[in-house]
Amino acid sequence: MNIQEFIEQAISPLDSAFIDRLKKSLINERYIPITFVDFESIDAAILEEKIKDYFEKVEISHRNSFTNTIENYVTFLDSVVLDHIDKYSDADKSSLSRAKRYYDKAKGLKKIVLNSFDALIDYSRIMMCLYMAIINNRHNGISDFDFSSECLKGKEILEALRKEEVVNLLSKRMRFDTREPYGADRSAFIMLIIMYHYIKSMEVEE
Repeated sequence: MNIQEFIEQAISPLDSAFIDRLKKSLINERYIPITFVDFESIDAAILEEKIKDYFEKVEISHRNSFTNTIENYVTFLDSVVLDHIDKYSDADKSSLSRAKRYYDKAKGLKKIVLNSFDALIDYSRIMMCLYMAIINNRHNGISDFDFSSECLKGKEILEALRKEEVVNLLSKRMRFDTREPYGADRSAFIMLIIMYHYIKSMEVEE
């Protein structure tokens, strides 16, 4: 999957209401730098162009392909979910918990997300829903979760991600650094925001 294919599948199908929400999420929060264009004049075509330009600059900055950007996004989500999945259900220590079964399903999708937008949607939805359950459980372990996209709250997910920390015996630091415009963490945040809006738009259609 290249950048243009991703944009055609993830952004082009969005209606004007979701384009406006996506625009506000990406530009008002300054995830994507916008110059020489008035905010109100940014329509779907301009937004697609700006997102394409952004991911192309990420490729140039890291001398990698868009495939690497997707791989980074997948790793990014896995890093905040993995340690909070209880392996066994509370009722039966011999059986896998529902959260673990779905997490394993998401892991199985890792091999095909690079070439399948549908797999990327499924992976994103599972991992976002798992992370939402982790947030609701105050970042403790989870054995069950709500798989409905209606449970997803974009602001809460982004706020929690910004507060994620890595702690070891000697130090504590923030897990993600989005200050670098074309850095791996910033591009992963942008990918997540796009996928979140696409998943929520599917909820409306359903």
